[in-house]
Amino acid sequence: MGLWGPGHRDPTRVSPPHSYPSEFFNTTPRPVCIPIRMKIIAFDVGTVRVGVAGSDPLGTVASPLQVITRSDDPDEDARRLVDLARLHGAERIVVGMPISLRGRRELAAEHVQAFVDLLVEHADVPVVLWDERMTTAIAERVLIQANMSREGRREKIDQVAAAVILQSYLDSQANTRDSGEPQSQ
Repeated sequence: MGLWGPGHRDPTRVSPPHSYPSEFFNTTPRPVCIPIRMKIIAFDVGTVRVGVAGSDPLGTVASPLQVITRSDDPDEDARRLVDLARLHGAERIVVGMPISLRGRRELAAEHVQAFVDLLVEHADVPVVLWDERMTTAIAERVLIQANMSREGRREKIDQVAAAVILQSYLDSQANTRDSGEPQSQ
């Protein structure tokens, strides 16, 4: 007895009518073409730590990956992050740019820009700057709603902020694709 009960035929299982030739119902599997979008990695660059997040292969969902503690050598840090991007198969790197609420680049943005210049020097994929205003506050709120302890939040905040940055970027790219406008690199 199936899901449909006794005496009922499963409507999803259709047998071919006998009047059609058997070659009409070719059961040979055919490859399915699913457009795969790129995997994107995002960095929330701070002076002490870098939060890392990655997208799914379809480029729709961002997930926190890890937090990397910075060394005293920015060039070495840039190489480590580029190696991490390669390890994850990233085809693009998104870096959060700390723009003030007034829309200005201040001291923190200058430090991030200097680090991004090092990333660009070592990376063989495009590096995109993305406005990260309020991402740490949003990440903090998410972690509080998840009932995470203060200590737990301190350990996770940077990678969750990177995921917020990346999700914002992914959403903007999806909106651009849906509207038919050209996508930015």
